[in-house]
Amino acid sequence: MTLREEVEVYLGVRPAKPARIRQSYPMINNEAPSHWRKTLKLWAKVMLTFVLASMAIGFISGLIERLM
Repeated sequence: MTLREEVEVYLGVRPAKPARIRQSYPMINNEAPSHWRKTLKLWAKVMLTFVLASMAIGFISGLIERLM
């Protein structure tokens, strides 16, 4: 019995499970997988929409404040 196993038994710790090897994603022409690109494009569209909507709201509220 190794020292590690003795310590685990003494402390009542369950033996460690072997690490799982992560899934590797295939790269096509040195590009990320397509679902990553689609997700990135979606986030870019959402953030662009948010920024443009915020600018439009600020512009409209500025016009309203000036007219009042």
